[in-house]
Amino acid sequence: MSIDPEKLYDQVKRLCPKRFKGPDAEVVTSLIAHTAALIDENHRLPRAQANQLVRATRQALPDGRKRRAFKLVTEVLEAINLTEAATCAMPGQTHHPTRPQTTASSALQFHQQAIAYAMDQYLDRWLAERAALEPMDRALALALRLTTRTGMGADLVSGSLARLTPACVTTDGNLRLPIDIANFSRAYYHWPLPPGCARLLPPGSHKDTRDEVLLLAEALGEPIDPTLHEDALIDAAAEKQKAVTDALQKAFQAFAQDFRRDTGHRGGVPLKSWTTFCLVGRFIPQGRGMPPALIELGKGFPLPACTDLHALTAPDARQSVRLSGNTLASAPIKPPTADLANLTAPAGGEWFDTEALPEDWATKANRILQRFCQDAEALQGKNHYVTEANHQKLKDQRDKRLGELNALWAGPTLAHIGLGWLCELALKRAKISTLRTYVSRLLAVSTLALEPAMNLPLWDDDIVYGMETRIIASRDWQHTTVGHFRQTWGDCLRYAKRIGHLPEVEHLPGGQAHVHTAKRIHILTPYEAGLIWNHCLHHGGVWGAQAAAAVMLGFYGGLRSADVLGLCKHRIQKGPFHRSEMSPDHHIKVSSSPGSSIAASLTV
Repeated sequence: MSIDPEKLYDQVKRLCPKRFKGPDAEVVTSLIAHTAALIDENHRLPRAQANQLVRATRQALPDGRKRRAFKLVTEVLEAINLTEAATCAMPGQTHHPTRPQTTASSALQFHQQAIAYAMDQYLDRWLAERAALEPMDRALALALRLTTRTGMGADLVSGSLARLTPACVTTDGNLRLPIDIANFSRAYYHWPLPPGCARLLPPGSHKDTRDEVLLLAEALGEPIDPTLHEDALIDAAAEKQKAVTDALQKAFQAFAQDFRRDTGHRGGVPLKSWTTFCLVGRFIPQGRGMPPALIELGKGFPLPACTDLHALTAPDARQSVRLSGNTLASAPIKPPTADLANLTAPAGGEWFDTEALPEDWATKANRILQRFCQDAEALQGKNHYVTEANHQKLKDQRDKRLGELNALWAGPTLAHIGLGWLCELALKRAKISTLRTYVSRLLAVSTLALEPAMNLPLWDDDIVYGMETRIIASRDWQHTTVGHFRQTWGDCLRYAKRIGHLPEVEHLPGGQAHVHTAKRIHILTPYEAGLIWNHCLHHGGVWGAQAAAAVMLGFYGGLRSADVLGLCKHRIQKGPFHRSEMSPDHHIKVSSSPGSSIAASLTV
């Protein structure tokens, strides 16, 4: 044992006295003693030992509090790291992606979905009875059908209508949607249209090649100017999308009044909002045979890009190539040659010596930032932000921590910039919890350990983009968290530029720009699922039929891999299921194995 457990206990209790009060006080005391015994001679606790502590703590807690084991261990290890007595790795945690919800989750949504279905049936009658079809009526009709027939959400409908031009309509009547409303590159996503949507397009639009006017210009006005600067282009795209949404909301209210007047519909909760209609109406296509994966894809931007390498050499800059059998045959997948592999280089293009860095520089710098958050917490008032009377004390603490950073490495580094930025936020009444969130999200040990973080004068746009991409790729964040990170990351870099650093950086990230996560790079289409089905049946050998069934259960039934692999015969029932004979004999019902809760089970 290299650390005195009693001394470690006193240090942790001095830093976090509230952890030693309440029903978990004895468990925390025992946890500190076990941690001291597991720390090696180098004053380190590996992640495997941290996971062992979680399992032991879970066994020590009573049945009603076993779920607090992970949080207790994490808080104790963080407190030990702050004492500088040892460096403890945090225990691992598994984050399971949430299953997409493609059905009504409440009785209210079920009734609203029934009203949305009735509105979709009423739309043809409404269009036929109007003597003169206004341009906004045609735009609303197309928007309604895009929701109820293809599963588009409100944001994707308004953003697509704000960007669609006649050139975006293919010869077969489908759409080429932009992957983002503010993205004017050559990347498109091919969105197939059923006949109910295609006939609502303006006449002759599939033969019109204009790209400078909107598809529904009479109703939606002028297109977005693609020559604007990046920040101005994002703002213009957001304003255009809001204008389209407001116009659709106004037209939908008039349509809803006509629906209630002509159909006599008075029961239930009326749909008065366009966004509410899209929220419940986009699930209607599942009853028409549309896979849940494609419905989830239509929730909003960004969309995966369908453009392949052949589109980059096409004569027309707007042309993109669809995936087909001929394309697959003519473009086999080959590894890059040695010459092509050497064409790339690290972002920034300059190297700097890091041999003089102290050991565990990033860990020590992160601790200094955390201690500054503790300094701010000691000066906070009742509203959990630093009071004006303590502003000068906070500045003195900032200078003290800045001296500690300079003793480690003479800046400017990302840690130096982060310390000044955190102090500025605290002086502007940012809460202490917000400061701690920014330290863990933007200035984590893994981020400070990256080589570009040590030398800010070398930063340019490529390094900023590379740092942002590497941070996002190393974290298992939800899409909303990624947007918040981009916003705060841009705020931190704007602070650095304002005080005279980052002279070579011209474009800084913002919160409105979307990030394409790895999970949405490619989503199977029905055509590609058919290719897999045929390949499994004809070339899969003995297991081909089972492999094909497994793919179809996941694609059309929405079953996860664990559900498919754990499927048993007694969980499969053959129709009919009711005495009313509503289900044909060839239908089957598949029930997944029950999980830890009712929501974990699934019946298809």
